[in-house]
Amino acid sequence: MIVKEGMANGRLAAEHAPEALRTVAEETDLGADAVALAVVLRQPWAGVVLSGAATIPQLASNLHAPAVDLTEAHMTRLATLVESPQAYWARRGELPWH
Repeated sequence: MIVKEGMANGRLAAEHAPEALRTVAEETDLGADAVALAVVLRQPWAGVVLSGAATIPQLASNLHAPAVDLTEAHMTRLATLVESPQAYWARRGELPWH
């Protein structure tokens, strides 16, 4: 499966990231974007994960995702961020950059 919106259409980028994601990013000394993409990469159904990077610094940060060392405790905390497809698409449609 190709994951097109691994960054939830920008909602997981540093300035928009939920607190749980920012906390794990701080604990791993990486960006929220790298942690978010790392979680997606760990899913057995994710064959290809598109980052959506639009700048060289974003790409450089995104490229750390495969090296993020997430513990089970991290994954448990990040699992609280899961939302239903209906909620995801409703929130996505409300974004100013939609």
